[in-house]
Amino acid sequence: MVFGAADGSRIALSEMPDRIPPPYPVISFMVTGIEEVVEALKSRDATFQPPAPASFAGAQGTAVGDVMDFGQAKSAFLKDTEGNLIALNKFVG
Repeated sequence: MVFGAADGSRIALSEMPDRIPPPYPVISFMVTGIEEVVEALKSRDATFQPPAPASFAGAQGTAVGDVMDFGQAKSAFLKDTEGNLIALNKFVG
């Protein structure tokens, strides 16, 4: 399900079969140029969570700075002022 938002942005809701959601609040944003987005946010004092080797759809990640490279996707994680996890994701196609 996709909803239109301001300035041409879209909000998409999707189901991932067999996925067990984490026990904490998280919101995910799709971005382009994830490395540049991370650097821009860091220049504004955002603090990213240290990347940990986890898996994305079964692929193990490799840390490259603050970005986890899962091959098919790249992700970076930070927390907002309320402690909610924010995930930035870029699908590599």
